[in-house]
This record gives sequence, structure tokens and C-alpha cells, in this order.
Amino acid sequence: MKTTIIAISIILVSSIANAVCIDGHPSIKDEYAKSQRIIIGKIIDKKEMPESGKYYEGNNHTVQVQEIFKGNSINTIVIFSENSSGRFPMSVGETYVLFIYYELGRYQIDNCGNSGLLPEKQDTAKVLRQLKEDNDVLPACIHRLSDFKCFQQNFMRTYERDNKLFWQHWRHHESKAKACTSLRDTSQFLSLVQRCDGELAEAMYEFIEKLSISKVTCFLRAAEKLDDKILDHLIRYYVMTPLYHDPVETVPLIENELKKKNYPRFKKLYFELKKANR
Repeated sequence: MKTTIIAISIILVSSIANAVCIDGHPSIKDEYAKSQRIIIGKIIDKKEMPESGKYYEGNNHTVQVQEIFKGNSINTIVIFSENSSGRFPMSVGETYVLFIYYELGRYQIDNCGNSGLLPEKQDTAKVLRQLKEDNDVLPACIHRLSDFKCFQQNFMRTYERDNKLFWQHWRHHESKAKACTSLRDTSQFLSLVQRCDGELAEAMYEFIEKLSISKVTCFLRAAEKLDDKILDHLIRYYVMTPLYHDPVETVPLIENELKKKNYPRFKKLYFELKKANR
């Protein structure tokens, strides 16, 4: 009987591991490109977090930053790890190399990636130092303000390396998005929501709130073109919890427009989230 139980346990563990890493294990270079921040940091605090929204219960880890390979300068960062098969366990007092991504309002670690305890990741740190050095030089295309794709691909790099140039790009593309002469321009700018945190999130909140008040039809038509993940992020964090305006100023305008015209994806997701948050 014990043999059977052990065999079943091994199969279950194997199945979970395979389910979690369905896309395999990325190379350091690939994960470097996809991560929003990459650091070496020491865990200085751990706090239990209850189940909330789309997340199971888990832990928030406060990390003291010791070295930055990608991302703007910070002293500490809070990283969430969910109590599920996808968790990335961390212990207070230990130092890690961390490839960090941002999703649905939380910084997290991919347990199928290259993050891990520093003593075991010295070689990874060496590769990261070289990648950081290689990426210090911005591509020539970033100096063309009309090139949105280049700006999107080098979003955080430009923000970190040339802040003045970054805000020139931001204002240029924001102005085109506000004009609403092309839904493509507006939708492209809205697609940046998942890349924004800190002062960038504040700037994006301001843009979205003003647009949803002054040109709600344009806003909804452009949002309808976003992919599911970005649309979820937009509604969950920017539409349902505005930063600069009271929800009574923005929400009724959006809901009235949703009743008058057909925005099937936005409407479905919006009312699902609204119901879940009651």
C-alpha cells in the first residue's frame, strides 16, 4: 500500500511541475528581456496575505535591494508569492537573484525561470552584469519619436537610461492617443498600462481618467482592441479604482456608454469584476 501511495505522489508532483512549466524554462537572455526588474536582494520581512481577487493566499516578501541589473533605482521592493503550484518560496535572511515581473498589481517571480539563491546563481549574476552592460546603449530607432514599436520594446530601458527622451516619447504618443483621430494610436498607448508602475502609473491614471471623461466612446472603442490580459489590467486597476477622480465622476459615464453601444469584451469583463468586488 505504501508503494502505491508513493508512486501516486510522485506522479502528482511530476504532473504539477509539468503543468506549471508548460512553456519550459527560459534562457537568462530571454527572461532578461521579459522581466520588468532584475535584482540581487535580501529578504528582510515576510507577511501572510489572504486570498484576494484572482489570487490564492500567499506571502508578501520585503526585499532589500543590493544590486540592480534592470529597472530604476529602488531600495526595497515587495514581492508576492502565491500558495499554489506556481509559488516561488523565499526565506527571510536569504539573498536571491530575482527576475521580477508585474501582473495584476503585484510583483512576482516565475518559478520556472532563472531566479534563485545567490550562492547557486553566481554564474547567472555574471551573465546579468554583461547583459546590463550590453543594454546600456539605446538603439538608434529610439530617437525617432514616431516609432511607437521601438518605444514599446525599449520602454523601461529608455526610462532608465535617458529620462528626458523617455518623456518626449511619452508626451508625443499620449498627445496622439488623446486626439482620438486614430483608434490604433489610442489603443497602442493604452497597451502600455501593464508596463507602468510608480510615477508612470500615476501618469497613465491621469491620461485614462481624463480620456474616459472627455471622450468615453473613443476610450471604450480603443480599449476593446486590447488583448485579454491588458484589458483585465486596465479595467481592474485604472477604471474601477481611479486615482485622481472620484469614481462617481468616471464610472457612470462608462456604464452609460456600455448600455448604449456594443463593447462586448469590455462590458463582459467590467461587470464580472464589478460583481466579484461587491
